Amino acid sequence: MLDLLGLSCEKKMFIRLFLQPMMILVAACLVLFLGEIFYERTSQSVIGQQIAYCFSLLSVPLMILGLISTSYSIYRWWKFINAEDTNSCHAYGGIVSEKHGKYGIYYKCLACSATHSFDR
Repeated sequence: MLDLLGLSCEKKMFIRLFLQPMMILVAACLVLFLGEIFYERTSQSVIGQQIAYCFSLLSVPLMILGLISTSYSIYRWWKFINAEDTNSCHAYGGIVSEKHGKYGIYYKCLACSATHSFDR
């Protein structure tokens, strides 16, 4: 999909690296927003208030998970910029993510989407 936009490999890698953490943060904000809407609509009933409270409690771990995931992505980006990453793509040199497949562990480049194994 990102190939259709004509983005450079580095921009694609940046998007793929930060897409999951940003989606988690957006989901946390959406859950919090839905809890506020639910609270406004059912503020007279005690059960409605408890459900809205549960929505707000659910958004807290999602927000924490999103912030931890974003911090890890920033750390991986920093290691890539400073050339401290030991695993990199053989074709482009971008950040790779470890995957577990049918034939064992393989790595997928976040820049060019190439997959390869370091065992060969």
